[in-house]
Amino acid sequence: MKLAHSDLLNHLWITDMHIKQTALLCCADMILHQLTIDRMPQFDWIFFDGLSETTNSIQHRPIFCFVDWLLPEISGLALCRRLRDMTVTRNAHIIMAIEQNDNDARRRALKAGADDYLTGPLTIDKMIERLALPRKNFESAVIPPVSHGEIEIDNAAFLVRYRGKRLSLPPNEFRLLAHFVQHPDRAFSRSSLIAIVGKDKEAIDDRTVDVWIGRLRKTLKQNGVPDPIRSVRSVGYVFDGTGPMLQ
Repeated sequence: MKLAHSDLLNHLWITDMHIKQTALLCCADMILHQLTIDRMPQFDWIFFDGLSETTNSIQHRPIFCFVDWLLPEISGLALCRRLRDMTVTRNAHIIMAIEQNDNDARRRALKAGADDYLTGPLTIDKMIERLALPRKNFESAVIPPVSHGEIEIDNAAFLVRYRGKRLSLPPNEFRLLAHFVQHPDRAFSRSSLIAIVGKDKEAIDDRTVDVWIGRLRKTLKQNGVPDPIRSVRSVGYVFDGTGPMLQ
């Protein structure tokens, strides 16, 4: 029997009827705010309308965030960067509504810190459709912690450590690094990495992987980690299991 969207969301996201996952919606459409509460009561919703002076009122860690392209007093791109800088939203899965489905808009959204995108305008049906995906698209599989040399990956805690120092990575970059650490010295194509991250290969451009890898490399460099990821021409990327970071 085919499940209705509301039943499907319940099936995929609710593990305890007494505990709701927190979600964040950043848009100025008050009607959409109300529709979100009415049609997706499975989540404990937080709203930011772009008119408030600060997002510091966010107290609970949202599992995902929807961000509109334009808000009254801040751009969606600027807000996305702010959410990535805030401890409470740093590891949330950010979905940005872009105005046009073109390469430049997608690139800018991903560079600002978005994990995913949909073509605007942002509507309740598009939100429900995007969330009616397997839960693994938003959460890492629970597997034992793994390590390779001086880098440690704790999938359950969504945590990376290098020489004991904690590194903060957005969800896509975390999943890529975790996969690479578990499969060193093996080349992966861009399309396979899209699937590993849990995205729809039809909706995500292969070059989006380059953005994810670029952000991952930047974070590693900022934390003094030698770059372990090697580009393989006409193939994709490989994690160098014999590089200096793993000695």
